[in-house]
Parts: sequence; structure tokens; C-alpha cells
Amino acid sequence: MHNESPPANCRLVDAIGAGPRLLPKLTSVPEGFVDNAKGRDALLSKQLNARTAVGITSEGSIILVMVAQKPSKPKNSGISLVQLADLMKKLGASAAMNLDGGSSSSLYYNGKAFYGKFDLQGNPIKRKVKSVLLVQENVRN
Repeated sequence: MHNESPPANCRLVDAIGAGPRLLPKLTSVPEGFVDNAKGRDALLSKQLNARTAVGITSEGSIILVMVAQKPSKPKNSGISLVQLADLMKKLGASAAMNLDGGSSSSLYYNGKAFYGKFDLQGNPIKRKVKSVLLVQENVRN
């Protein structure tokens, strides 16, 4: 969510690539995910789908979101990218980025896997993912 160099007293350890940026402004066109002139929309950004996002508040707290489809309505549920940006803003994010969506939307929390995409029978689509974003709380004494 940054495109400037790290501050002089900091060292970049890890980075993640995803997109488009959702906040402070949705950038699906400038980043090339959407080309309205050519009718290209690689993310099906206006369609409802399972989607995941990460954001940060102005205080530095991290917000992780996965919006799943409804098992009873897999074709007509989920969230669009504009709606996802609005949701992240309502949750307090000042900056946010779209992660992978569709059948790649999943979340593992407290020993349980949550899947975002469902087949027509309402069963979760369980797909191996090649990369993950791990968030771990540092416990300070």
C-alpha cells in the first residue's frame, strides 16, 4: 500500500503484491485491472463475488476482511470492489488493498478454515492457495 521508499531508520523485510488499491481511492483503472475502452475487467470488479482485503487504520491497526458468498445463493452473493472499498472505509481503514477473490478467498483463524466461494450445491470450494498473508499479534510483557 506504499510506493515510496522505507524511512531511513526502517528496513523493508517483506512485501506482498495484490491489488487494486481500495483506499484512499479505488485504483483498478490506473493499475490496469480495468480498461473501460477495451471492455476489459480482469477482476469482474462490478460483479458480486467472494473477496478479501487488508487495510490499516490511521492509528496503525490492521483490518483483515473476507466477504463470502451465501451457500444458498452462490451466483447472486458476495461483494463488488466498490462495495468492498466502502466496507473497508466503514470499518475504519484509511488505506486498503484488494487481495485475491473468488475461489482463492479463504481465511484461517483459531484453527478453523473459512471459505468464500461456494458451488451451485452450496458446498465450499476448497482450493489450495499458493501464498498467504500471516498476521500475528506480538505479545508484550
